[in-house]
Amino acid sequence: MRRKSGLITLVIALAMLTLPFGVQAKMGMGHKGMMGKKGGTQSYLQRCLERLNLTDAQKDEIASILSKHKDERTALKDKFDKAMENLWKVMSDDSSTEGQVRAAWRKVSSVREDMLVLRHKVKQEVFKVLTPQQQKEIKEMAESARKRMNRRRQQRERMIMKWLKGEIGK
Repeated sequence: MRRKSGLITLVIALAMLTLPFGVQAKMGMGHKGMMGKKGGTQSYLQRCLERLNLTDAQKDEIASILSKHKDERTALKDKFDKAMENLWKVMSDDSSTEGQVRAAWRKVSSVREDMLVLRHKVKQEVFKVLTPQQQKEIKEMAESARKRMNRRRQQRERMIMKWLKGEIGK
């Protein structure tokens, strides 16, 4: 029972490593995940963890690292949500000026920067717990995910260009 609850805690805690993915989902840029299955980031995380075959000691240490940063992550998420809410309010106001849009975006960007710095710091701490082989595997998984994301972006760009040319959506 302790092992199962430890793994569940670890999976939830590791979600902090993918904070930007959660942010994208909040902004409406998320997706259902691999092959159209629901679950997205958390399911991806679970698959990554299972592939790494972490020892119980590694799971405990990683959970401790993530717990240590939980309050900071929560505070940044709250700041980000407020900054995004303000940006959407400014963007949907027809009387907003360019200066107001830029100021609202700078706030979002500043908080996003802090989120990415925290993510990097946590990643560095977690990597110290992993074996060289596990580090290699997680880097390969991240590179594969980056390539998939780039392919999807390119597909979206092609679809937009086709639509603009009148090749689709008539």
